[in-house]
Amino acid sequence: MKLFVTIYLYEIKKIFKTKVPVLLCLLGFVFLFGITMADYLVMNPEAKYTIAIEKDIEGKEIDDTLIKKVATEAANAGGMTSVSGVYGNLAAYMNRAMGYYMSIEGIARDYNISDLSEDYFYQTRIDIIRYLQDYYYLTDVEKTYWQEKENKITKPFVWYSNYGIRSIRTSLFPGLALSLVTIGISLAGIFASEKRQRTEALILSSKEGKGTILYAKMLATVTFSLLAAFLYYFALSFPHIIFNGFHGIKSVCQIMIPFSSYTYSAGEYLLILTSLYFLSAVLFGVFTAFLSKMLKNTMAVSGIICGLVMFDLFFSLSPKLRLLSQIRYLSPLQILVNSAMADPRLFKIGSLFLNAYQSAGIAYILLIIIFIIVLSFFGKKQLE
Repeated sequence: MKLFVTIYLYEIKKIFKTKVPVLLCLLGFVFLFGITMADYLVMNPEAKYTIAIEKDIEGKEIDDTLIKKVATEAANAGGMTSVSGVYGNLAAYMNRAMGYYMSIEGIARDYNISDLSEDYFYQTRIDIIRYLQDYYYLTDVEKTYWQEKENKITKPFVWYSNYGIRSIRTSLFPGLALSLVTIGISLAGIFASEKRQRTEALILSSKEGKGTILYAKMLATVTFSLLAAFLYYFALSFPHIIFNGFHGIKSVCQIMIPFSSYTYSAGEYLLILTSLYFLSAVLFGVFTAFLSKMLKNTMAVSGIICGLVMFDLFFSLSPKLRLLSQIRYLSPLQILVNSAMADPRLFKIGSLFLNAYQSAGIAYILLIIIFIIVLSFFGKKQLE
């Protein structure tokens, strides 16, 4: 055990010895922390006072009374998008929940501010949910599943702006994208460097080359992946925590994803996404080590990882390709992408239904295990 720890610490030292990982992490942290602080201090300074500004409507139901007040403010301001102050965030949320910001054809609906009411607001949300269920080609069984979930959600919703929670959630996407690039570049040589330095044969022929060194490298890979991901997560979330804390953490997650029927609280939903964020980092770290071992070429590994990140950022499939599209959107960046509706398509295993987040978590863990097993098997075969 002592030998394993020694080798593990040595592998950690080797990762940082090249200076590239240190430089990438430092620059990434400064960049993400800087733009997040700039949002509060320069671009959107009133966000620092969200809790104080909205204290009079915090914890109130989004019912006829509150909606009419928002409508009055909107009429005076010249439209829902022009409302600021006490009702600013609530007006923006209502616009989202009525499809104003959705780019999918057929979602946007015209309405008069004078028509706003509790019934209109919640019925419009339900109408859009049904439209999106057809857009994603949900089966009748899936629609029934989500209707049962929807029936468990208490309405009217209780309003909490939860600005900090929502901001942390939306920042997971750019944070993970930068984490994956950092991991790919920094760990590309974890096995490949041995060939370049002509030490591979020596390591494989050593007493510990059969397994101990490989497992120490894998643990070092996981450690660095989590460290980089945490560093960026901290850079993005800490400013939000400073100014808004975890305010509204117990509110329903529909305040963040208005067209979904998940029964999670905002805090539970953020915890799920955060878990997938770190799990994705570990998966890419292990995959990078796998490629490094197989290809033994640092540049090739870095290029593949960066290419995969770009692919995940920009490549999409039509929902008409039901299964392929469903699998495609389980990828690390797509599962975290900011959306008013999380992917409602389900995977059915026997009588069990798995939602997108459950399916992604299971898939990532299985892939991590598979890559480690293959690496171990390949390492032992090299000794034969």
